[in-house]
Amino acid sequence: MLTPGPKRVILIRAGRYDYAEVVLGQSMHLVGQNNAGKTSLIATLQMLYVAGFNEMSFSRSWDETRRYYFRLDSSTILFETVTSDGRFVTVGLRGRGQLGAFQVDRFAFEGAYRKEDFIDEGNRVRPFEEVKRCLVADRFFKELEPNEIRSALVGELGVRQLNMGIVPLRDVGRYSDFVYLFKNLLRLNDLSQKDIKETFLTVYRHGIRNAIEVDLHREYNDAYSGLMVEKAKLANVRQVALIANHLKAEQEKRIRASRDLPALYVAVVGAKARQIKSLEDGVRDDGERLSKVEAEAMTAGSDRQRLEAENETIILNGLAIQQWFEQYEADATALKDYLPDIEEARRKHLEEEINALIASMVTAGDPVDIEARLVRLRKKLTATIEQRDKHARLLGTRLQERLGPDAMSDLGRIFHPELLRLPLEEEGVTLTDEGALVSLLRRIHGKVTDGWLMIDGVSIPLEKVASRESVRVADLATLNQEIIDLERDAGKLEQDLATATNMAAVQEKCNTLKSTLKASEELYAQYLRHSAAVKEVGDKRKMKESQEKAKKKNSDDRKLLEQQGVVRERQKTSINLEIKTKNEQLMKLGNLRPTPPKPSWPMGTPDPEWSVDAIELFSLYIQTYAGYSQSEAEVLRILNEAELLNPDGFSGASDDEKIDAIIEAVDSLAERDKAYRDHLGNVIKGMRATFQRMFEALDSLSEAAERFSRTIGNVSISNLRGLSVKIVENTEVTRSYRSVVEAGAADLFSSLSDSEGAIIAIQQTIQRAPVLRLADWFGVQFVVKTADGVETVYNDLSKIESNGTTMSIKALVNIVLIQAMMRDRRQFILPFYIDEANQIDEANLREIVTLANEKGFCPIFASTVPVAAAESIYIVRMTSDSRAIIDPKSRIERKAKGPVHADAA
Repeated sequence: MLTPGPKRVILIRAGRYDYAEVVLGQSMHLVGQNNAGKTSLIATLQMLYVAGFNEMSFSRSWDETRRYYFRLDSSTILFETVTSDGRFVTVGLRGRGQLGAFQVDRFAFEGAYRKEDFIDEGNRVRPFEEVKRCLVADRFFKELEPNEIRSALVGELGVRQLNMGIVPLRDVGRYSDFVYLFKNLLRLNDLSQKDIKETFLTVYRHGIRNAIEVDLHREYNDAYSGLMVEKAKLANVRQVALIANHLKAEQEKRIRASRDLPALYVAVVGAKARQIKSLEDGVRDDGERLSKVEAEAMTAGSDRQRLEAENETIILNGLAIQQWFEQYEADATALKDYLPDIEEARRKHLEEEINALIASMVTAGDPVDIEARLVRLRKKLTATIEQRDKHARLLGTRLQERLGPDAMSDLGRIFHPELLRLPLEEEGVTLTDEGALVSLLRRIHGKVTDGWLMIDGVSIPLEKVASRESVRVADLATLNQEIIDLERDAGKLEQDLATATNMAAVQEKCNTLKSTLKASEELYAQYLRHSAAVKEVGDKRKMKESQEKAKKKNSDDRKLLEQQGVVRERQKTSINLEIKTKNEQLMKLGNLRPTPPKPSWPMGTPDPEWSVDAIELFSLYIQTYAGYSQSEAEVLRILNEAELLNPDGFSGASDDEKIDAIIEAVDSLAERDKAYRDHLGNVIKGMRATFQRMFEALDSLSEAAERFSRTIGNVSISNLRGLSVKIVENTEVTRSYRSVVEAGAADLFSSLSDSEGAIIAIQQTIQRAPVLRLADWFGVQFVVKTADGVETVYNDLSKIESNGTTMSIKALVNIVLIQAMMRDRRQFILPFYIDEANQIDEANLREIVTLANEKGFCPIFASTVPVAAAESIYIVRMTSDSRAIIDPKSRIERKAKGPVHADAA
């Protein structure tokens, strides 16, 4: 039967890996370059054993870690396990990708891992919904919460098909302790003195009867505070007799004030009501005045808009008249020497001359067009000559030699045929891999069938693109014939250009005459316009005078409105200021809320000297009430000081009765002092008992360390004869506490002269160490006996012998501690990790393998080069895009010299 535990780890598009599949159950060695993802693969085992992501230990935060491992919605990590009853259960985590905010879901299914469920025959990673369909077809599948996976690991999950039981803890309630040790073992962290102590306390704290941490501040600070309060109470009682007469004097003041306050309150309320009504009436009148002014402002606004519109019309009319006179004067100046009859005869002569020139140009061509055609033809001739001279170096010539004319004809209809005439040179086509190009073109030509290009879901009829002849690669004869034809066409165009050049001069003269005729016609139109304007000049001058008068009147009206507006704004400001002042006064009056007198106070007689102003009356009321409150506070202060000694000893129906009770309390001072000292003695006894329990806890831990030493003492490690662990008391910390415990029946503070000193000593003890931690009371020492019998004590594991020896000890410590937590005769497998294995002596590595196999653990080595220690080796292969792959078929099995684990695959 296979040993329960993880059997395979599979990463699909996860972390650095495109795909990785490794078999566990025996020692294994991952070999690959640095940063190939070896450590990140082993770190995924935390995702099986550690329930909460926040409890896992990665080099970066969990948010960055999940983006690393689960960057895609197809990223999946799987753990194939053998259960305690010999079944297979596979646990998985899959990412939701960027759209799912890189969240991670957990699931499990019955049975072993099958690659085809997750990756199809085309090496395509199946979407998760498709994976689920494959799994549920013949297996039990369920999405799990972290606590459900933890229950399945310890064998307490209610779902039978997914129950694993691969962590057979004696006490499942200590799973967090197991996780702590497993993380240490998985990575074989350096065990500092602090780490060693925390590890021992974590594992053995359930066997320690007493608490390993005591909060002195929490347990005894209240007692200390109580002593201080008790001390203050005694002092206050001694002072009560001195302040009794003062109490009576303050009581008289309070009684006088309680008679005046009701009458003052009535006066304040009446004056406040009268003044509020007067102010509210004033605000209402001011509001009506303000509304009237604002109504006038609205009327003025309408008038202002009307005058503005009228002013715009006046301005526009004035501009029109001004423009008319400017045009009139300009025309008069321009036509000063104008002779209508002569200009008419001149226009007629120009028309006749233009018509004659047009008739002469009817049959002539355009020299500009002819010259442009000639330039284009010469460029084409030059290019064709260059192609002929470079015929042997043309792309088409080279390709036709390799592919043949038929293939080139078809390819010329797929690509631009002019590409075939480009030369192979630095400024033309650069051919770096002729074989690759020919191979590509042959694959493309292979897609041509019966004149159709059929590729990637599209079919194109090449016969409709161009004829086969039109796209053939030109030979030398064809190029020479093209050059002859182009030279002939160029000669003909040169003759046509010479013929048309003279016609251009005629055309230019014709255009000049047309421009002259157009200018004459425009001058004639100006003459006709000016002749009509001469008849209107008188009316226009009258319109100009009328417009200027209207403009002045409009300006005067707008200025008057502006002045009236300034007056209204001043009125509004004045009224608003008055309203604001009254409202502020109303607010002040509204805020006058005197504290009502108590109903039990008698109504006194009003003083005729009191003011009639509500604010002044309120000030007097506040002052009187403050005097009453001060006297009452003083009375209550004295009474409260006395009542703090014994809150139930000064009850009474009146203050006088309470004052009598104060005297009685003073007489009982001796009795209260005795009670205070008894309280102090109880605190002393409690602290001694606390220290005693801490020393008992330290003794229990020492016994556990002795049991641990007996377990590891029989294990052979490197060249060491023996290894043991000692718990050493930190006497510098415990000295003062042990002296208290060893005092026995003597008083804790017997050397102190009085209770004052005892209180100070308690305070100093709490301040020196507010929290007592067992971890501060001891250290851990490793006692090593070498082959020659010499014993050496080490506080630091890294100082013991070689690095390999240290690694073996760290592995042994964690393995033994974990085994101590497991049930007897229950097999299990747990992996752990050793990086940079090539830096450790091979003999030590083989000892680690032997030790792990004997104890049911699975060491995993990693390095850049293989070491002859592990039973199987995996090579981490890197792809061209820096992705990692571990192919399970590439596993190299090594025949180990030592005993091999029963689960070796």
